[in-house]
Amino acid sequence: MKVDGDSLIQLTTEGRNFFPDWGTDGKWMYYTQSICYDGECGIFRMRSSDGSEKDLIALYGRGPSFGLHKDIFVYRKGSWEIHLYSLSSREDSLLILFNDSDRWSVGLPAFHPQKNIIAYSYGKEQRYSQIYLYNLDTQKKSKLTTKGGAYPSWSPDGEWIVYSRIFDCDGRIWKIRANGTEKQTLTPKSKNCED
Repeated sequence: MKVDGDSLIQLTTEGRNFFPDWGTDGKWMYYTQSICYDGECGIFRMRSSDGSEKDLIALYGRGPSFGLHKDIFVYRKGSWEIHLYSLSSREDSLLILFNDSDRWSVGLPAFHPQKNIIAYSYGKEQRYSQIYLYNLDTQKKSKLTTKGGAYPSWSPDGEWIVYSRIFDCDGRIWKIRANGTEKQTLTPKSKNCED
């Protein structure tokens, strides 16, 4: 579909399909199909022009996010794993395995647009999660928020992260610098919520 709403094309016809993302070349579109048909669910890709050539890329994957490398995306597999997938080699690598014994929740990861850094949320239930960063080069994790955060998304220049703060009744959209400074709310505060 064009920005003005012209040329609307339906690309999927079955299932519950979520979390679409353009491939970096613009020729392919990636999305999550959450209902399994004939045993297939996960991240699919298809031609963005007409929905042709659909194929399964990552079984049980959710939320593909592209970043610095044109043929690599990061995604969540199942409930407790974050993976890296190479389109050119068709290799799938486990990046982070979380302990599910506490029933903590891992959000969908977001790849930095210019660096090998991934933002994701993790915490006991989604409403109590925090935003973390994972550096692929150093393999180090760092906690970015302390008062809640989920659904991170990078600014195009990689300087900011926007996220939802879903502690109890908050529900506001916030932004924070990638170094953890200058946190500020972008949407109004509910009358019943405290900072």
